[in-house]
Amino acid sequence: MTKMEKLKVLFICKDNSVRSQMAAAFLNRYFGDHYEAYSAGLEPSEINPYTKKVMEEIGIDISSNCAKSIEEYRGKKFDCIISLCDYAAASSSRFPECKKKLNNYFKGYCTPIFCEIAEKSDACFPEHKKLRGKINKGPSDVKDTEKEILAAFRCLREEIFDWIEKEAMF
Repeated sequence: MTKMEKLKVLFICKDNSVRSQMAAAFLNRYFGDHYEAYSAGLEPSEINPYTKKVMEEIGIDISSNCAKSIEEYRGKKFDCIISLCDYAAASSSRFPECKKKLNNYFKGYCTPIFCEIAEKSDACFPEHKKLRGKINKGPSDVKDTEKEILAAFRCLREEIFDWIEKEAMF
């Protein structure tokens, strides 16, 4: 009996600091028998400390991870590349070679606390500059208290996990 080769999946977002880190960690942890997941950013920064914290809460240690550039994967072949923000999807011509491209934007999370570019421009989703409906009781802005930021990161973590669990047939 021959060993089945794992499918290679690359998750891409702008910074490689939140969404792509979470998605790759989940796919490797729960579906690592079938997939080999990587993450990269178009303009990598540093992994957001809240990303590390909320993943550690559920027993996934990404403390040794570092944000990587998509350029590090140039020349490598992937079975699937998944962009996790509009900014990444708009830059898909920069992606390495792959058999399949998918997009899942997690639109409600393109806010300054999750993505540096959201703070600087309207390149992502201007209608979602304020996170509503996830941790707020009404239309007020997200306050930058640690409790609220962690709540928002936990919501994103759960949304990414649910998506990976349902869609892990890339």
